[in-house]
Amino acid sequence: MGEGAKSCRIALALVVAATLVAGSVRAAAPALGQKIYVYLPSNVRPPMLQRVLAAALPGAEVMVFRHLRDFETSVEEAPPDFIISARPFVDRCDRWKPVLQGFAAERAEEPYVLVSVGRAVDPADIPDLGIGVVDLLGKKGMPVLVARLLGTTALPKLIRVGQPEDLLPLLELGFAGAVLMPARAVPSLREKSALDLRVTELKAASVGLPAVGVAAGAPVSTEMERRLMGLPPAVKALLGVDDWRRP
Repeated sequence: MGEGAKSCRIALALVVAATLVAGSVRAAAPALGQKIYVYLPSNVRPPMLQRVLAAALPGAEVMVFRHLRDFETSVEEAPPDFIISARPFVDRCDRWKPVLQGFAAERAEEPYVLVSVGRAVDPADIPDLGIGVVDLLGKKGMPVLVARLLGTTALPKLIRVGQPEDLLPLLELGFAGAVLMPARAVPSLREKSALDLRVTELKAASVGLPAVGVAAGAPVSTEMERRLMGLPPAVKALLGVDDWRRP
């Protein structure tokens, strides 16, 4: 096992331990009795993230999903009180309204870039490229979002994957001509591969960071918002944010 992987596992173990302690300290807090569904593709395994959040939010029912389809189905069939997902998902229908927005490095959005092998992407080639991307919005929503990020009117050819770890094989096996991903994730991708990875920056290509949504018309739960805002920094980092702010 590489040093990077060992460090990651140790860090996660420390986060879990710290969160369990925090949860025991807050054991006397009133039970929330509310459901939170989470879909945040990342390098943190959903079961791990679910355990951490459940410990940090005692009394809440937390479910973390690995697949977008399962998340969407559960949201429709057994609606939760809150969802935590990328801002585009929270914004995509009137049913949900954002009550907390995640920020990282004082920004509510993060830049996305194209990563390819051997050479940077020529904009003229984009319409003919198969582009790998982590699915945030599903079959209908992702092409529209990616077209906006790429600055093209034509809907691109996409290879949608469920997790960031699924992007590298698309390049290694030649299934995609490029992958679209957050700029912050590029160093980690390079650590895992000997490929000659090249980055193509995109003008005005950014995606909203995770947000907390509540059903439109639902009563405000200031207690839940307070607890989410008060999560330990290490737990917020697992969610991809530095802090939560009200929109």
